[in-house]
Amino acid sequence: MSPYERETAILLARGLYPSIESQYAQYWANHVMPDMGTGWQHMYPPDLAWSNMNYPERDFRELETAYFAEGLGWMNSRSSWNPDAVSVSYICSDRVQNHQHKDQSSFVIYKGEGIDGWQAIDANQCDESNGVYKNGYLHNTLLVNGEDQRYGDGTGTVLKHEITPEYRYIVGDAADAYWTNPSGYSHGDDPYLDVFTRELVHVLPGYVVVYDRVTLKPNFANVDVEYVLNTRNAPTISGNTVTAASSGNKLVQKTLLPASDFTMTTGNSLGCYHVNLQRNTPASTQQFLNVLFTGTGTSTMPPTELVTSTTDNMVGAHIKETGNNIVLMFSADPSGAVPQGSIIYELSTIEDSQHYLFGLVPDAEYRVEVVNRSGGQTIVVTRGDGYATSPEGTLRFEARYEFAPAPKVLASR
Repeated sequence: MSPYERETAILLARGLYPSIESQYAQYWANHVMPDMGTGWQHMYPPDLAWSNMNYPERDFRELETAYFAEGLGWMNSRSSWNPDAVSVSYICSDRVQNHQHKDQSSFVIYKGEGIDGWQAIDANQCDESNGVYKNGYLHNTLLVNGEDQRYGDGTGTVLKHEITPEYRYIVGDAADAYWTNPSGYSHGDDPYLDVFTRELVHVLPGYVVVYDRVTLKPNFANVDVEYVLNTRNAPTISGNTVTAASSGNKLVQKTLLPASDFTMTTGNSLGCYHVNLQRNTPASTQQFLNVLFTGTGTSTMPPTELVTSTTDNMVGAHIKETGNNIVLMFSADPSGAVPQGSIIYELSTIEDSQHYLFGLVPDAEYRVEVVNRSGGQTIVVTRGDGYATSPEGTLRFEARYEFAPAPKVLASR
């Protein structure tokens, strides 16, 4: 933040007076950035002219910790208003302004202080240009054939979003952002993709699950598709896991899809770092499933496993946090269609588990059967009386582990 943010706040406090929004802006100006700071002497005159310490203030921390801006296609989700909170932002909307970044369907994660608080970063912040560079590889999105996104209408849109006390969920479509040889505001020659939808879930406080579906046009079925993650400091790679430390905290990313036959490479991005993930064997239809964990430098990411339904209609992640098993499932259909028929999947846990199934029929009821067995659970979900989905088609339920072995039969002489 700089004094320019203070200038905006004091103008809002003045221009919106006496509304509640004015009071929030006044509180921000009084407590978050109470002066113009050193080195910004040229900002002192507007501060003197526009500040009014007599305006009433109201603590904005009474507000919800998540917000969706429909016009911008942007959502922010905080785990709390505490200084050590995890903050996640996502954007997917038309790119029509000259200085907008090529960041459709991208996300960032913050925990800490200053620039070192960025765990998953927009890497253009790492250069002295202070964010002027807008290339796609500097953002946590996809590259197709190594090329950037285009400018113009239709480059991105949010399909749906959901904000609850436990999780925040958003789905974006940015397929039309990728064309061959885009120039200026032109579309380019030919579109690369039929499908690029990203489903992102922030499970409070520190988990972010990112599920990408990509379908290439038939004439581009062999081009490379790369998932890009930018970090503040140099990451380490061990198998399917990336770890990067920053500001006493760390980011861990575990790749569940592709499950094999992939390569991760690292590089420098204007002073920050990036990890590029891609399949070794090109495919016309691809899925990326990554689970990210943000915590303190001494914390560890719980064991996290891929879950694939035996009915082949959903896929997801099982985060095996002690005392808080979390299961998130998504439609396995390449286009994201609602799963048809029964949904059956198995878990290797002997604890209660919390389940979130995304992309089902909205405002419908599903019957859930939990079969407890030695060493795990089998979950069976079918249409019928039981649990109601949300207006966005999310089914939430708890599966209790209560396994009772069959009684032994003792033979007698």
